[in-house]
Amino acid sequence: MIPDRRMLLLLWLLSTVGLSVCLWPQWEDLWWFVFAVIMVVSVADALLTLRPTGLVIQRKIEDSLSLGRWCSVVLDIANQGRRNLQLALYDHHPETVLGRGLPLTLRLDSGQGIAVDYGLRPNRRGSLIFSTTQARIRSPLGLWWCNRWFSSRSRARVYPDFFVVSKTLQWIQDNQLASMGIRKFRRRSEGLDFLQLREYRQGDPIRGIDWKASARVRKLISREYQDDRDQQVVFLIDCGWSMRTQDDELPHFDHSLNALLLLAYVALRQGDAVGVGTFGGSGLWLPPAKGVASANRILNFVYELHPNNDVPDYDQAVMQLLSQQKKRALIIVITNVQDANCGELISALNTLRRHHLVLLASLREQVIDDVLQEDVDNFDDALRVAAIHEYMDHRQRALDQLGANGIVSLDVVPNALGVSLVNKYLQIKRSAAF
Repeated sequence: MIPDRRMLLLLWLLSTVGLSVCLWPQWEDLWWFVFAVIMVVSVADALLTLRPTGLVIQRKIEDSLSLGRWCSVVLDIANQGRRNLQLALYDHHPETVLGRGLPLTLRLDSGQGIAVDYGLRPNRRGSLIFSTTQARIRSPLGLWWCNRWFSSRSRARVYPDFFVVSKTLQWIQDNQLASMGIRKFRRRSEGLDFLQLREYRQGDPIRGIDWKASARVRKLISREYQDDRDQQVVFLIDCGWSMRTQDDELPHFDHSLNALLLLAYVALRQGDAVGVGTFGGSGLWLPPAKGVASANRILNFVYELHPNNDVPDYDQAVMQLLSQQKKRALIIVITNVQDANCGELISALNTLRRHHLVLLASLREQVIDDVLQEDVDNFDDALRVAAIHEYMDHRQRALDQLGANGIVSLDVVPNALGVSLVNKYLQIKRSAAF
């Protein structure tokens, strides 16, 4: 039971009368009378509040939520009791989500039902469990607030930001990928998969003309090919300590998963099979599979993955992948290249590229670019910029060593990883490199 302002006002009135009795003792009977009235009224009001209210609360939430995206949680409330209720609602959501719009204050007449909602934004992937909803009910005379807890267990899953994938689907359908930074590359050599026959267009290669079909219809007919399909793309994701770095609301690991989903969907649309492997504390494996429906399979595989404090073992990761992936594939390794582990990484990737085509994506801290764009106003700023330049020099030296060993690499900030990977994948696809 929590006293309302009206109850506090009555107690103030009682104290005022008590002070008056100190000055005018003849008012003592009045003080006892006021005290008795306040006690009887407040106790009666409290007892009425403790009676069953007939309040029913049910929660409705989507089963699948997207990381970092706002969603709505609906509370269905029904007053099945005999008296009208004035209440404030608090939904006890998990600590890993951010809520807005709480508490919800409303008035329910007897027999009335209503649906109210509030906003929710998950800040961590995985399972969410909602256990109870708290209703703070005001007493009939407005002297007290009574807390009631209602068991309304709900469960939801927080996935990586699949909104990016759905948005990309819309852009693909509208043929506007260039607005997202995804470029189309000219094909250096034609694909091997025959698509269709069509009428000859100016600029088509002469070798692409189907002379037999042209003779039948008495006009030039060209053979049209599509990019090679039925190939395999495998992501190898670092789950070690370096992926815990966080520049904005999301750590680098979550940016990596968002980029993985984006490229996985594009590759599946291209007819390729997509698989996922992890290293650095957890060696999980999802074999490559085809079809756009495999996107849900990948979502369910990665939604509960989290980075840990382990140091990644690149040699072990490559040996494990080679034992699991026999068919030649495009292996996309997502990690954070450090000068200290560059030698081990080069050795492991050289072993891997004997059997597969390897693309290394290294995440660069956004704060580095931000500091380099700031003005240098004092000695401390100069020291900080000099230290960053030294760090970038070591990092670039490591990337140069990778390039000297024939390993294709990307060095991008987390927000640009998705588009950069898609562009590189399409470039490799057009060049028929695998």
